[in-house]
Amino acid sequence: MQLTGYNYINDCPRAEGGLARLAGVIEAQRKEAQARGGCVILCDNGDAIQGNAVADLVARQNTAPHPMAQVFNHLRYDVVGLGNHDLDFGLGHLDTFMRGCEMPVISSNLTTPAIPHLAPFALLERRIGGHKISIGIVSSMPQQTANWNRHHLEGNALVDDQIAALETQVKALTKRGVDILVVLAHCGIARSDNSDRRENQIQDIAAMCGISVVIAGHTHRRFPAPEYTAYDTANIARGTLSGRPLAQPAPYASEIAVLDLGLTLDPETRVWSVGKSRTRLIKPRKYAIEAPEITQIAAPVHDATRAYLGERITCQAPAVNSFFAMLRPNTIQNLLADVRRQVIARRVAGTPLASLPLLAATCDFVADGADGPKNFIDVPDGRFERRHITAMTPFSDQIWAVVVTGKQVLEWLEWSSRIYACFAKDIAQRRLTVEGLPPHGFDTLHGLEYDIDPAQVQRIHNARWNGQPIDLKQEFLVATTHYRASGGGGIDAFDDTAIAVRSDIVQDQALGAYLAAGDFSGLDQTPAWRLRPSRAARVIYDTAPDALGHLDEIAWLSPKKIGRTVNGITRLSLEFDPLGLAPR
Repeated sequence: MQLTGYNYINDCPRAEGGLARLAGVIEAQRKEAQARGGCVILCDNGDAIQGNAVADLVARQNTAPHPMAQVFNHLRYDVVGLGNHDLDFGLGHLDTFMRGCEMPVISSNLTTPAIPHLAPFALLERRIGGHKISIGIVSSMPQQTANWNRHHLEGNALVDDQIAALETQVKALTKRGVDILVVLAHCGIARSDNSDRRENQIQDIAAMCGISVVIAGHTHRRFPAPEYTAYDTANIARGTLSGRPLAQPAPYASEIAVLDLGLTLDPETRVWSVGKSRTRLIKPRKYAIEAPEITQIAAPVHDATRAYLGERITCQAPAVNSFFAMLRPNTIQNLLADVRRQVIARRVAGTPLASLPLLAATCDFVADGADGPKNFIDVPDGRFERRHITAMTPFSDQIWAVVVTGKQVLEWLEWSSRIYACFAKDIAQRRLTVEGLPPHGFDTLHGLEYDIDPAQVQRIHNARWNGQPIDLKQEFLVATTHYRASGGGGIDAFDDTAIAVRSDIVQDQALGAYLAAGDFSGLDQTPAWRLRPSRAARVIYDTAPDALGHLDEIAWLSPKKIGRTVNGITRLSLEFDPLGLAPR
């Protein structure tokens, strides 16, 4: 939910992003199409009502009319498809948003009696060159949404397999005689691993019979883009996948995808067909003027959000920063682990689960250099404001727990460590992490000690609990979020049967109460893991410019600044030596 270009975590304007900036680009594209005798349909592909602190505040207050609906109406959107995060605040809040929308809101694989206005498709009628054209639009989200948001959906809604649901609606619309069929698929182009393919099914959708064009989403990646050059079915120059026009714009309302379709009407059969096509991704210029009508809509919630996030949490907590999250465990993760363990320990007290070793799984949302230097936090005096809590816990995840064996623990750690790029012998210098895999896909399991070796196919070594090698049959209780417990992120080390505790406590509220209480006596600062490559290597690591004042924290890696990226990230060169180990 990006109404304007503002960074609420750092309380400063952003150079890019926001629908207020995209408004000018959208209007320019409309005028260009009209000048050529064509027409434009404007679609959103989901996750519209979640994603920043404004969305959180609007959800807490259940503001009506919903400001995002007001902005969509102002920009004259033709249809809105749903994404998995549109369900994060529950069906009631989604219904409030939809009631304010003047355009159809659709999902072909979500069905629920709680939202009577939700439709499985949209049917639009337009005219091109004096001729009528019928446009059918379908929409889908990952079926895993049923697990990720089960606390809202269980017993209230169904999320069907998206391929089967789309095929059903495509056949129905084809029988109705639609001329062009657009798919708003809230999923992305999958990597090679099977778990990702189950979640991101765009390859299968693009190959589906009867459709004309596909819009992808969900993964925060872009298409067309050079990273897909090696995909056999992708044509980067034309912007197609399996011969089908396809686009995926960058997230956070930072750009729009424009698919120019050359349409031809057969004079005899009266059938429209798609000829040449062109896919473009268009960004507004930096600090482009924001549409005043949209900033006016956003003003009340914008001001309220800034005031709320600026509130001081009255305590003196340990100092934290996220500059080196992929190089060593940090205090942010230790704080989150302590919160989760306390919540679960209270829930299982007096039950058989209390006899199991209690671990905690955490990940980092404020260490992604791909999103620029502002996506890190630094609280040197330990005086937290609410904005820091929002940064550390950006989603309204509940604290749950799973019971897993030692064998599953090791599989969990291997799954997490896939983020590290292999230290190949023939590459003198390369990135430490795999491009496209964000830090929040890397879990630390607190309560264990283990080494990570990026130079080997098997990354996890010397894994110990209580000073002893992990017994593969030993059972552990692991405090985590409902998202990860339900398989979020594609984890396949365990399934739903592992879920043992379903707390209704939301982690951002728990973290706020924990920090305000000011009792950190139980905080375990023992590093759970350390990078221990079996081969020497020089690697590139991206972080925030402010990290240069903290290089003593990674002195054993001999860090050297080697430049700055175009988006303002500081690039370091690090020397990994098997004998120069990080301190325990």
